[in-house]
Amino acid sequence: MRYPNGLAGGITSEVYQEEDAYAAVEKASMVITFIEERIS
Repeated sequence: MRYPNGLAGGITSEVYQEEDAYAAVEKASMVITFIEERIS
């Protein structure tokens, strides 16, 4: 979450779970691969 007050009634560590982190890393990896393929 970019803004600390962006979560109503919670903090980041109470809202996101470990699975969310793994999914975010996987998506970021896909974006990096996509970009690398386009610029090389």
